[in-house]
Amino acid sequence: MKPKYFPVFFVLAILFASCVHKVKVVPQPGAGEFPADVAVIMQTKCAISGCHNQASYGNADSLLLDNWTHLFQGGADGAVVIPYSTAFSTLLYYVNTNSQLGPIYQPLMPVSTAKTPLAPLTSAEYATLSNWIKNGAPDAQGNIAFATDPDTRQKSYLIHGDCDKIIAVIDAKTGLAMRVIPIGDSSNGESGHGIKFSPDGMYAYASVIGFNSFIKIDTRTDKVVASIDLTAAQSLYASAGSNSWADMVISPTGDSLLLCDFAGIGCALLINTQTMTVINGWPTLVNPHAPTANATIDTFFVTAQYGNTIYKLANRYIGYISVNGATHSTQASSNGTVQPDPHFIIMSPDHTKLFVTCQDQNNVKVIDAHSGALLDSIAVGTFPQDMAISLTQPYLFVTCKEAPVVNGLGSVYIINYNTMQIAKVLQDQFYAPHGITVDDRDGLFYVASSNLGGTSHHPTACGSPDGWYNAYYLNTLQPAFSDKRFSIFSDPYAMDIRFKQ
Repeated sequence: MKPKYFPVFFVLAILFASCVHKVKVVPQPGAGEFPADVAVIMQTKCAISGCHNQASYGNADSLLLDNWTHLFQGGADGAVVIPYSTAFSTLLYYVNTNSQLGPIYQPLMPVSTAKTPLAPLTSAEYATLSNWIKNGAPDAQGNIAFATDPDTRQKSYLIHGDCDKIIAVIDAKTGLAMRVIPIGDSSNGESGHGIKFSPDGMYAYASVIGFNSFIKIDTRTDKVVASIDLTAAQSLYASAGSNSWADMVISPTGDSLLLCDFAGIGCALLINTQTMTVINGWPTLVNPHAPTANATIDTFFVTAQYGNTIYKLANRYIGYISVNGATHSTQASSNGTVQPDPHFIIMSPDHTKLFVTCQDQNNVKVIDAHSGALLDSIAVGTFPQDMAISLTQPYLFVTCKEAPVVNGLGSVYIINYNTMQIAKVLQDQFYAPHGITVDDRDGLFYVASSNLGGTSHHPTACGSPDGWYNAYYLNTLQPAFSDKRFSIFSDPYAMDIRFKQ
């Protein structure tokens, strides 16, 4: 049914913005329709001529708001509504006129011009949208977006170093942010750092620098279900109060993991993930940052962030591997001497080689996992950081955070780990990239740009510049999702994928 107008009211609507588009709302067909109170707002203030309707949305950030289904296809920059999260649903930022209710960003929607004057949302209308999103942004039948198939849905977790210590949950099918998981204590100066899924994909584990609890998340509900206070263990094995929990490696069975305390006098803790208790520890390690392990998980290799050293840990044993053949050192570069400064480490799929990013010498060292001998040194971009490895393609991916490029900052080097040759260099898509993960099951890999030091494209609730992530096909190394750049919250730092294969 089409809405009916009387001419006099149509004239008044042109003269008075408060009357514009006050029409009877025709619900959209099928399960894609909005609840009635939300539909009134969306179809009279958002999905209108020149804005987010079928005819115009291509010029309105490619965001179509004529029904619920289209809303959850996102816009040119990704998701605008995240169920249950009003703080990180950017749709609200652009329809708000009261700073007491939340952030305000321009342009104010609906856009009002002299030719087409439109009234902004009232505080009641804003509250309707806010409460709807707080309750999951359901459709008219009560369906919540991305709520189906909780045991099998492929998704990645993206932990943030800024922005109140959160994890963004990314739906693999659409590439959109689908949930937000709060972690840590936002009243303290904390920084999200490590994120890993269990091998079966049912749980994930998160570490936070500046927060002395280690967190376990149920990936079927995307909620924190357990945590362990590491204060006592830290006092036993490291300098008390450092709280610098960094990266981790998980056993193939998922029943244990090794977690590093990245401190001047730090440690590595072996944690039982079933009971969430510390079962072993290696004390007084200097700046231990990232671990990997052999096939039987009885020997761990841990980078000392500064110097040239990899710790080799077994039972109570602490050994040392030099990444450059010199006497092992845990001292940073100084007095003109440039140390390798090993940042991240990963094991080859056949468990014969270690790959190590050396951030101050801009290379990846290849180490024999059995003898500790240096096998190769592969030159990459400036300040190499995280790595991810494919099991279906012979590719090792390396984020180079400060590599100078024409547009942006940073690059991704793709190394053939069979030949040790550079297969491709990706650039001009990033700004200070750090986190990276490989989805062998769906043939994709993701790169997160922290955007630290960059400019804000879309604002965040934290006030800091937003970051973003890009996706690429594994087989072609070309952009996926139509080369879309997905805007996300401040300082996206590390990523992991739920099901590896």
